[in-house]
Amino acid sequence: MIGLELTMKLSVIATHSDVVHVLHAIDDSDQLTIGSCWTPDSSLQVSLKGTFPALKWVSGWDEMLADSSLDAVVVVGASPEILAAARQFQVIGKPVVILTSALRISELFDYTALWQESPELIRPLFASAITEFVQTSLDRFRSLKLGKLWRVEFDRQFDQSNFPNSGFTKEWVSETLEQDLSALSEICPTPEHVMMLATGPDSERPVEVTVRLVVEDEIELNWSLKKSANQMAQIKLSGTDGEVVGERNSDNQITIDGGPAADGTITPEADPERTIVNELRVQLEELANGTNQRSWQKVIRYGEIGAAAQRSLIRGRKVPLHFEETSERNQFKSQMAAFGCGTLLWTMFGAIGLLIFGSVTDPRDREYIASKSAGFVLESNDFTDDSASLTPNGEVELEKIRSNWTSTSPVLIIESDDQLPGDILDQRRSEVVERIENDGLRSVESRVSVRSIPGAWYENMMKVGWVLVFLPLGLVLVAQLLLFVARPTESSTD
Repeated sequence: MIGLELTMKLSVIATHSDVVHVLHAIDDSDQLTIGSCWTPDSSLQVSLKGTFPALKWVSGWDEMLADSSLDAVVVVGASPEILAAARQFQVIGKPVVILTSALRISELFDYTALWQESPELIRPLFASAITEFVQTSLDRFRSLKLGKLWRVEFDRQFDQSNFPNSGFTKEWVSETLEQDLSALSEICPTPEHVMMLATGPDSERPVEVTVRLVVEDEIELNWSLKKSANQMAQIKLSGTDGEVVGERNSDNQITIDGGPAADGTITPEADPERTIVNELRVQLEELANGTNQRSWQKVIRYGEIGAAAQRSLIRGRKVPLHFEETSERNQFKSQMAAFGCGTLLWTMFGAIGLLIFGSVTDPRDREYIASKSAGFVLESNDFTDDSASLTPNGEVELEKIRSNWTSTSPVLIIESDDQLPGDILDQRRSEVVERIENDGLRSVESRVSVRSIPGAWYENMMKVGWVLVFLPLGLVLVAQLLLFVARPTESSTD
């Protein structure tokens, strides 16, 4: 295991009870020390003070910021206070090491934004109880030179007394899978397909779960959970020239092919403090060397595998895995795609809804609708004030009406105005009739009507409605055009 030449000072902030494993791990290490601790949970603080009486507690995490000798801060939990503290440590350039086993799957992504801003400072800390077991078995397989590893079967059995009346919850399975993938990632780093099977009387709480990860023509990893009388784990590594079987019993003792582990003795595995302290050493060593092999990107990848496994369970078949580097560019593309889909749905359902609403609330009669559609309506603003003379715009409208007049044309409507005397309205009608009859048309007078125009508010309302329906789609299209225009040209090299 990588060692540190200097003792490193850590502070711990927590809201989750798993912090006890971190404190035990640091306390048992000769190269790691705890500077101070803080938690907003008073009951958790009382419990930890009883277990670790020598710990230094601060009243607020902001007191830790002034400690210039601090090398890193370990975060256990994802409450709003913890996230705010982690962000402040990131701002001042202090590494933030996050215990992933204390987070639900949804909480893992709360730290993704911090990681994207400072990928070198946000580090994951895994606490899988199988890390040393898997590594010991893999070392034995390699030492025996059993050819190419092509299949791994990993079986975990949990004490059924911990699940007395039911099976495993989906969230617990996903969280356990995520932690175990951190230990199994060397065996199957980039699976191409995943399939999950679950059995039990309750589909929501299965008693047996199997997840199959496959890299085509390379390796197959079968990971399974089940309830048993005793807690144990077994791994079977199959190579082209033989196989190795490793077991870890309920006392955390490891045996390989029925005999002792590689060092010649039964190997006890501290569960999970040894994993935590080893992970901490590796992370701090990478920080000291400026490397970043254990990136938060792996946390996101394991979460994606867990989500894909749940989709596979619902669909009843294997699903492909597509890993994409999480970056601001990819995040922006995903957001634009989601916004575009939402905009299309808004436009489609908005148009249908507006058409239905319009048909129900339309106050206009058939005669007016037919005349309006044909352009056979002269409104008050087409005439000059208090006279029968047409405005220039009215002249244009009347000319269109005259040119389109036929024996089947709809009624020509002249808008009535309650503010004008009746003789002015009669003069307007006579003027229009005379102008049309000058073209030799007959039966004009019976098809010209002076009347009020119903629902002027309705047409304005519908115009505003159509603008609201199509405006988001227009903005998305304009944004896409601007992105295309602003995209830098790719330079080619010979």
